[in-house]
Amino acid sequence: MDFSTYVPKLVIENRTNDKTNEFEKWSSYLYLSCVMPSIDPALCGHDTYFDRSVISLICITGHNICVMPQPDIVRVATVKIVLDNEIRLKYLDGNREIDYVAVDKIVTDEKIICDAKNFCEEILNDYTPFVDHRKLLLHRNYLPWKVYDLVQRGQFFEIQDPNDPATVHIAKVMKVRGPIITAESGTAVFNIHMADVLCHELGWGRKTHEKVKYVEENNINQKVYLESPVPAIIFERNHITQHGLLPGYLVEVLAKDRQTFYYAHVKEIINDHYFTVVSGEYEPADSLIEHMAHRRSTHIFPVGFAASIGYTLQPPNNVNEDVKSKFNWDIYRTMYCPNGVPAENIGALEEPRSKVPTLRYLLHFSYEQGFFSPALIVRAEKGFVWLVCGANFRARAPYIFHQKDLSLFPVCAFDRYSLPFIKEPPLETYPKWDMKDGHRFGLDKKYTSVPTNIFDPSTSEKPFMTKCLLESDSWSPRIYTNLNCDFGPNMDVEAVKNLRKFFEAGSIPSVTSQIFKDLLNCVTKPEKQKAIIACFGNVSEAANYGTMTVKCRVRSGLDKLVLRVPSCKTRQLGGWLRTVTRAMQCCPNVLSLKPIRDDFTCVFCEKGRRLFAMKRRFIVRPIEKTENRVMWFEVMRMTEQVIANVPMEDQKKIAPNLDYDRDNENPFLTDRKNVYEFMDAFEKYTEQRRSITQKPAEIVVLSDDDSSKSNKQPSSVATASVSVQNKRKFSASSEKAMPSKASTDSSILSKNKPSSSIEERLVHGSPTIVRKSKTQAFQLNIQKSVDPRTWNAKELYEYMGKYWARKLSPEAIKVLLEMNVDGDQFASFNFARCVRILDGLPETIAMKLFDIVEAFREHIYLNFLAA
Repeated sequence: MDFSTYVPKLVIENRTNDKTNEFEKWSSYLYLSCVMPSIDPALCGHDTYFDRSVISLICITGHNICVMPQPDIVRVATVKIVLDNEIRLKYLDGNREIDYVAVDKIVTDEKIICDAKNFCEEILNDYTPFVDHRKLLLHRNYLPWKVYDLVQRGQFFEIQDPNDPATVHIAKVMKVRGPIITAESGTAVFNIHMADVLCHELGWGRKTHEKVKYVEENNINQKVYLESPVPAIIFERNHITQHGLLPGYLVEVLAKDRQTFYYAHVKEIINDHYFTVVSGEYEPADSLIEHMAHRRSTHIFPVGFAASIGYTLQPPNNVNEDVKSKFNWDIYRTMYCPNGVPAENIGALEEPRSKVPTLRYLLHFSYEQGFFSPALIVRAEKGFVWLVCGANFRARAPYIFHQKDLSLFPVCAFDRYSLPFIKEPPLETYPKWDMKDGHRFGLDKKYTSVPTNIFDPSTSEKPFMTKCLLESDSWSPRIYTNLNCDFGPNMDVEAVKNLRKFFEAGSIPSVTSQIFKDLLNCVTKPEKQKAIIACFGNVSEAANYGTMTVKCRVRSGLDKLVLRVPSCKTRQLGGWLRTVTRAMQCCPNVLSLKPIRDDFTCVFCEKGRRLFAMKRRFIVRPIEKTENRVMWFEVMRMTEQVIANVPMEDQKKIAPNLDYDRDNENPFLTDRKNVYEFMDAFEKYTEQRRSITQKPAEIVVLSDDDSSKSNKQPSSVATASVSVQNKRKFSASSEKAMPSKASTDSSILSKNKPSSSIEERLVHGSPTIVRKSKTQAFQLNIQKSVDPRTWNAKELYEYMGKYWARKLSPEAIKVLLEMNVDGDQFASFNFARCVRILDGLPETIAMKLFDIVEAFREHIYLNFLAA
């Protein structure tokens, strides 16, 4: 056996069907990827603030406090350390001993505290401020609590309109997940962090000197608001300083894609704290984009910031091509802001002193979609971090975030706050290995650790290898290169063509060092090399974080450049390859642990690749809005769920030609042919298991002549069709396996009466009309003028599946909004994808629509699988 080319069975980590705890799987993935979680204090300060106890927030270290360690004995002390239930302090009287006092021993009597202040100032000559006893008295029953535990469901707070800060709304807390809350204001439902500068306690608008107006001015004094406010201590840090700007100041703006910088200038001063910035970025309507900003905005920068981090400002989109090549600030000032002057004193928050280590993991939370996703830090500079998000595995530029951005959280936040988490795609790696079973790859049969005489070959049959290398699980077999994958924007095409097809086996330090050097040598542009050097040159040197030194020759003028790359073991080799390729903005499948097949297709590359089911399960991405792809994507996904609920022995009987994953457990579909094969077999399977007394859903087949008679309002008809490919006919019999068979209740179907509400239609179903045309295409006609309350579940689902609810009438949307649907019933992952698909709709409507579809779909499958 050739150990160098031998590829043992690989295991897939982070599978969806694994019943292990999500946090344990995430911790295991962090270990396998050779990436540690980021614990730098410069990051996630907002999360650290709310994760503290209330007593630690009130009792500031170094302030004086009055305690009663013994009955009727009051002593003055200085706070040293604040724990959850007790305080470590140093007494100012007596022997000045150090003691631990429980939080219930703190004195809050105002008279006693005044006497203690006089004693410190007159006798001890100590003018150190005291802890605020009013806050201690107000929160006396909640001192050991976490700060975010003070926020309860049903409480009220004030929030400024993000588009008009002078307008204040009153919002109600609907759900609390740590510092992230779901609030409702009027008809809008949104997620927001309590540290957002737009959130304030009740009465803030009346107290502030700024001129603000309430949307509900007449209802502001209602008793229900005043009885249940969010505690004011939550919003103590939500203040901003005055900007001191004037109209015409030139600034730079980071676009919404977090990758591009644009020319911009200050258009209008709203008040002392807020102003409007107009950028050269244009929307499809050819209108300038206005950004509402303040002193703590993380997307507004002074002139010259983009150049300092190696980025080039993009000219406005309406500028001619000949002008774009020579566009600068002088041209921008002439065209858009004749009186513009650079703003030297504006920018994001102050640059932190500490440098954040790279190649660490964070979590990014999407407030619009409501889920966490992993993010890898690939660069940190000037108070900003460059992140490669977990749901984005294609080769593209990383996203820019400020270190204090409210969307960044520690790696354990999703488990702590019980929020959805989009984990990384499965990782192929080597299984666990115990040295009691022998050496991995059979190295002990090929090498020996006993020193021999190199001048006498007869004394040794095996080459020598150190015992440390043999027993440390640090041997790498061949690593194969897939030249068909996308190497990203950093690497030169000609240099990639000369890249070796595989890297020979050897010790992991030598093999990984050679891989890294070869990949870095493919980067020919100095600015691209600088970005990679900034990533691997700032890896932490912590004692618990193993790193290896790599010496590379680059075109920056240095003969040798020492970079620190995370070291790994054999079991971590697959994760190491993924981490390095992602940091270099390459496809994760560029390097593989197994030989590359000729028909290999990468699931991460976009060009010319099919959308595999494995990719659909792990990557949240917007679906192409074409008629066939949108509908068939849902049909294939629904079919996969049906197959997964069928017993394994029945799956192989009714669908022997379907594709399964590596563990032969989860079936997945790659094209429409699999759907047709399964529907034909599944129809017979369900008919055999269905009771004889149950009647199938009525299907009325109309010819072309009958169709013209039944359709009396052609102007108000929206037709949804799905083309049938591979020369298969979508007949009425195969339609039985589709969502039309929502119910098998014979008593309901025999009456054939429309239900009074959508809820009843979802439960009982109704007959389905299938029209046969000469092209043998499945067509469903829906009349918009009909009251949406009379729609059956099939019509509603098909209509939304075809048009993604974009063309629903206002009456239909109003009916859906009036429905009292609990938002906790839908799956978090599916909701995240639905919100991205239903872009352009308010989040409230998307939630209601998706909940109806999910309830209908679940009812279908329960009836399908009922014996």
